[in-house]
Amino acid sequence: MERTVFVFSTDQGQPEPHVSGMALSSGQIITWSPTAPIHYHSAAACRWGSMSLTHEDIAGFGEAILGRELTLPPFLGCIRPPARFVAIVEPA
Repeated sequence: MERTVFVFSTDQGQPEPHVSGMALSSGQIITWSPTAPIHYHSAAACRWGSMSLTHEDIAGFGEAILGRELTLPPFLGCIRPPARFVAIVEPA
């Protein structure tokens, strides 16, 4: 079963980490196939989260949230969801 990996920043006050050379800004989500090579780099300590979903789950969530099937590129990509769908939690 094919899956897609999602990585996102969890602290908007931190330096931008880089995922395979792509800056991960606050509010952005980087996606890629788990079979693709990947590396992370940051100039300082940072916080980020990740999850992995099947392609069927991604399509279903897109239908439930957006009213249409959500498809993602099969390679490294960066998406920025509408602000109403992004909630950044400030550290305590």
